[in-house]
Parts: sequence; structure tokens; C-alpha cells
Amino acid sequence: MYVRAMYLCVAAILCSCIDITIGSCTPPTSFCGNNELELSGYSDCNDKVDKDDTAHQPVVSFEHADSDTLYTLIMVDPDAPAPDNPSLAYWLHWLVTNIKGSNFGSDDLGGTTVMEYEGPSPPRGTHRYQFMLLKQKGQVTTVKPRSRARFQLKDFLANEKFDCNDIGTFQYKVKADE
Repeated sequence: MYVRAMYLCVAAILCSCIDITIGSCTPPTSFCGNNELELSGYSDCNDKVDKDDTAHQPVVSFEHADSDTLYTLIMVDPDAPAPDNPSLAYWLHWLVTNIKGSNFGSDDLGGTTVMEYEGPSPPRGTHRYQFMLLKQKGQVTTVKPRSRARFQLKDFLANEKFDCNDIGTFQYKVKADE
């Protein structure tokens, strides 16, 4: 009887772990394989751009957006404070949830701004600035992080309601004023 109870307990634990894993997204390994996400003023994914050109929030376009669907936009720096020592990664530059698909391509994304746009300002080296656009499975409620530093991107993706198969990405690089 004890062995059977132990087996059921282990099975319950394994099943709950599987549910958590299946329901979570992970950050993409490549930000330039999906060119559906477009930012005004930036032509090619992974281009090096001047810091001054990134001071203002870009206009975000997503040609495959469903006008009745909600989306989340995340902008992070995985190289903060320096590419050889990213101890503050991910630095959260921008986070907007509940964006209506019909709002892409305009100056105002609408939605819920969780973290205001902060343009790149790398202290040293050349930093990557990564954008992810995620399709939501419904309305999302997110608490504003206490700090931009050490944003837990994997935890955020694991705990929110996103369609992991529908991710738009973009990346550009900015060199520090050295």
C-alpha cells in the first residue's frame, strides 16, 4: 500500500512539472530569423545603429497581426552592463501588454505600458537590443518590475499567457560612446 501511494505521489509531481513546462515560452535563440516584426528607422535585423537614432520610441509594425488579438512587446538588453560581463541582464527597456493588433504601425501602441521606453545607453562595448512580440491568449495583467536591471525574462514568459508558436522578433546593436 505504501509503495502504491508513493508511486501516485511521484506521478502527481511529474505531471505537475510537465504542465508547467508545456505552458511556458522560452526566449528565442535567434532574433533575426523572423523578419515579420518591423521598427521604423531600422532596415535590417542585427544592424549596428547610432545611439542618437534610438532615443525615441520606434513605431512598431507587424504585418501578420490579427486586429482582434492582443499582443505583448518586450525590449531587453542581454549584454548589460557589458557583453563580457552581463551581470545586469536582462535590462528591461520597454514592456507593453494588451496591444490590439489593429494598433501596429501607429505612434501609439495603446495597450498597457508596464515599463516606459528607455532608449539604449550602453556603458561599454557593443550591446544587442532585442525585441519580442508575443501573441497573447487573452488579457494579461503584469506588475511593473521594481527595477529595469535583472529582468527575469524566462520567468515572465513562463508565467504569462502567450502563444509560444507566434513570436515576432527583431534586434539591433548599439556601440557605447568610448
